[in-house]
Amino acid sequence: MALSLLLGFGLARALTAADDLRTQLDLFSQVLYLVQNNYVEQPDNQKLIKGAIDGMLKTLDPHTVFLPTQRAQQMDEQFHGEYSGIGVNFDIQDNKIVVLSPLEGTPAFRLGIRAGDKIIEIDRKPLKKNLNNDDVFKALRGPTGSHVSVTIERVDEAEPVHFDIERAKIPIESLPYAYMIRPGVGYVRIIRFAQTTGDELEGAIAKL
Repeated sequence: MALSLLLGFGLARALTAADDLRTQLDLFSQVLYLVQNNYVEQPDNQKLIKGAIDGMLKTLDPHTVFLPTQRAQQMDEQFHGEYSGIGVNFDIQDNKIVVLSPLEGTPAFRLGIRAGDKIIEIDRKPLKKNLNNDDVFKALRGPTGSHVSVTIERVDEAEPVHFDIERAKIPIESLPYAYMIRPGVGYVRIIRFAQTTGDELEGAIAKL
C-alpha cells in the first residue's frame, strides 16, 4: 500500500509538471501568434525563435549556449582533433587566400602547393567579396575523398596554376613542440584540449 501511494504521488507530480510545461508552451505559442499577426511589420520568425532559445538558455548558466550548425561542426572538429580538407595554414590578404604553409603529409603538401601561393578561385569560381575565415573553411573543407579545384597565383608563374585536390583527414595537433630545457627538465607546450591531447602528451613525454 505504501509503495502504491508513493507511486501515485510520483505520477501525480509528473502529470502536474507536464501540465505546467504544456501551459507555458501554450503561452509561448500565443505570444508568438500575437507578434506574427499584430506587430507593426512582418517579423523574421527565425530571429524570433533564435531569440527565444537564447533567452531561455540565459536563465541557466553562462556555459549553456545554442550553437548554429556550422559553429557546432567546427567545435566538433576541434574536439576530435581532425578535419577533412586540403591541409594549409592561410591568411586572407586583399580578398585572396594566401598560403602561409602547407601541412606536411597533407594533399596540398603532396601536390606541391607552396607558401606564398595565392588562391584566387575555388572550383573555377572567383572568391566572394569580403571573404572571411568561415567562408574559406566552408569552401575548402568537405568529406574525405571529395575533390575541390583551386586556382593559384604564383610568383614565378606567368599564368594561374590549377590544382584538383582530393580532401583527406587532417590532424589538428594539441602539442606544437616539446623539448628538453636541460638534463632532467623537459618542456611541453599544449595549445588546446581535445580528445587526442592525452595521447599526444603521453607520446611527447615518452620521447623526452
